Amino acid sequence: RRIRHTAAVRAIVPLEAEPRFRPFPFATPLEGPVRRAVDDAALVLSRTEGRFDGPIAFCHGVSRDGAILRRRGRYAEAMVVFTEPSQSYRLGFALGVQLFVERTEGLILFQQRGPSIGRDPLLWTASASGGLAHTEEPRDAVLADAAEELGLGKDDLPGFRPVAVVISDDTGSALVVYHALLREGAADAAVAPFPRTGFAHCSNAFVA
Repeated sequence: RRIRHTAAVRAIVPLEAEPRFRPFPFATPLEGPVRRAVDDAALVLSRTEGRFDGPIAFCHGVSRDGAILRRRGRYAEAMVVFTEPSQSYRLGFALGVQLFVERTEGLILFQQRGPSIGRDPLLWTASASGGLAHTEEPRDAVLADAAEELGLGKDDLPGFRPVAVVISDDTGSALVVYHALLREGAADAAVAPFPRTGFAHCSNAFVA
């Protein structure tokens, strides 16, 4: 019997404009071991100071024109997905945002996660990043992250634009990725007060 090959799955969907959202129309199958895992994660959150099981957004697919199938979920579900990314095909990919800031000479600003962060401590990652609430616009979320984590405002980021939605089987996350240049004179503001930031050369397919 001949096996028909399916079209290649896109893990990166380029964006020409801000992504659009469509509601996920189905109920999430929370039952059996998955239900117990979510309940256990919720219990951990309730016992950890400063943590919450608040509403976040999940991605259940992205169309070729950048429309994201989104549903409202709980952070406890994201904890299960982060621990076992294969569950993202059932619970959805935790939806977040990332910003890569580039200096005019081609250096990219990276940020190192803190040693006490439970997930991927000390990992060098995007210039700024964060989760996305169910009703939040990615643009507003990533600009808020840039202000909070780097002290940079919209005026410090010329050319700010969305470039792609990236879905990762390894992390169980779907990220709306943005790119911007760094305003001349703003480099000190972005690095000096934040010891876990630094510039480095990076081969970045999104900004070529």
